[in-house]
Amino acid sequence: MKQSHKRILGIDYGEKKTGIAFAEGPLAEPVEVIYHQTVESLLNQLQKVVQKYEPEMLVIGMPSGMQGEEVKEVIDKIKEEINLPIEVVDEGFSTREAQMLSRDVGMARKKRKRMEDAYAASIILQKYLDNAR
Repeated sequence: MKQSHKRILGIDYGEKKTGIAFAEGPLAEPVEVIYHQTVESLLNQLQKVVQKYEPEMLVIGMPSGMQGEEVKEVIDKIKEEINLPIEVVDEGFSTREAQMLSRDVGMARKKRKRMEDAYAASIILQKYLDNAR
């Protein structure tokens, strides 16, 4: 089976909201934003997303600096809860890129703001898919 045809979930972790993207082929698509107060709340909701999409692996965006340390801790907790392979991708500028892309296609500001993290997750996942070919 080709790498690009795996069912993959992309994750752009944030302290309060986490973007989710999905790919089952060469293109990543934004699907939803999970709002959470705690990592436990995120994990519970992430379990439901994993059940819904049945991915074969997760691709998680990794920021640099101090935020990266926090994300590493969250990734460790995800590994404990969800038994799937995890790939980490540098998420540099994914949120800014998502903002620019959604503006360029003329998306309404309200929807843009609501889905921003899901678009960032799709950019992270797309970066992984493009490099896996």
